Amino acid sequence: MTIHVKPISSAIGAVIEGVDLAQPLDNETFNTLYDAFNRHSVLLLRNQSMSPEQHVAFSRRFGELEQHVLKSDLLPGLPEVYVLSNKGFGRAKAGWFWHTDLSYQKIPSKASFLHGLEIPSMGGDTMFASTAAAYDALSDKMKAFLDTLTAEHDFRQGYEKFSKRWAAPIPEEAFKARPPVIHPVVRTHPETGRKSLYVNEGYTTRIMELSHEESEALLNFLFRHSTRAEFVYRHHWSARDLVMWDNRATIHQALSDYNEPRYMHRTTISGDIVE
Repeated sequence: MTIHVKPISSAIGAVIEGVDLAQPLDNETFNTLYDAFNRHSVLLLRNQSMSPEQHVAFSRRFGELEQHVLKSDLLPGLPEVYVLSNKGFGRAKAGWFWHTDLSYQKIPSKASFLHGLEIPSMGGDTMFASTAAAYDALSDKMKAFLDTLTAEHDFRQGYEKFSKRWAAPIPEEAFKARPPVIHPVVRTHPETGRKSLYVNEGYTTRIMELSHEESEALLNFLFRHSTRAEFVYRHHWSARDLVMWDNRATIHQALSDYNEPRYMHRTTISGDIVE
């Protein structure tokens, strides 16, 4: 295979051409893809007709896979695949707020790979923002201050604050299985060494070292700052798009402006302790 990497912007994202994931991927091509993933944080591979089994096999080359805590939304017979759908099976109306996948876990995810199988004719875009570029744009004094802080992440907040009014109920056992956790406000990417902000409006509840008022003010600033236009890529889906993103260096948001059927498969690669 001859692979081409075409950056979308200087901050985030690249389009990958010349790769068919329904075919075996040689080591040289995979290594180029992996390097591009670390460099650009979000990769788009269009027109991928791989099966769910091939999706899982490809994902495993990036690391160990994990199953989502919402067991009822996993693909029967292939529990590594989390189904996002408004067609009667799978999680509908998910992620309609800026967040990082599974930041509410003690060991959050490394990456998520989303394969769009049935796509609305309009709407339903996904927004991605580079939290590494957002960190780089801060003043040195703000960086030094943030480097000393930690924050709480809570799975329950994402549901109670953003989803409860219109999303399917989440079993209490799922919340109990994911109690609140504490992570650094700034994390260092374990492979590139680049620093990024590690807070998001979906799951970050408070900064531990500050008062409630101070925490609210600082978090609101960081939430706004992280999603400035120059840090954002907005993806308009086409059928069979595969979008891969690095949860260690990005946040994302699914837009809710569609009524037509939507069906997608997501795999999640396990990560490591946030440092």
